[in-house]
Amino acid sequence: MSARPLVFIRDEMAEVLREVEAETRLVRVHGGRVDHTARQERPGRWRMACGTLPVSPHDFERSLCGTPCLACDRALHLAADPAAAALRAHTATVQRRQAAGQPPLPGSEPRPNAAAEATARAHEEQPAS
Repeated sequence: MSARPLVFIRDEMAEVLREVEAETRLVRVHGGRVDHTARQERPGRWRMACGTLPVSPHDFERSLCGTPCLACDRALHLAADPAAAALRAHTATVQRRQAAGQPPLPGSEPRPNAAAEATARAHEEQPAS
């Protein structure tokens, strides 16, 4: 097994970081009191990471207030860890079915993944904005 040189891995990481920075920007949406993180869906089309409002071109010109939106931050963390997001969605579905008095669907038990469970618990402990 041949190992890749560290310089090559560092260059790959720098390229990925540049791509992420190009796809996300801090914006003050509609002059609000909280700074949101906008994601570029396609060229010229931006949306807040928390998904509540579209971003207008003027939002990039507004000065930032320095107070981040926790929901945007949580959405970006969940997007970076899809396994934890899937586990949270599954847990919410099971809880809704139990509250409605419905039995769990057959074969709906999630596969155990300690890292995903730890990430999901960490996200649940964060306060919502």
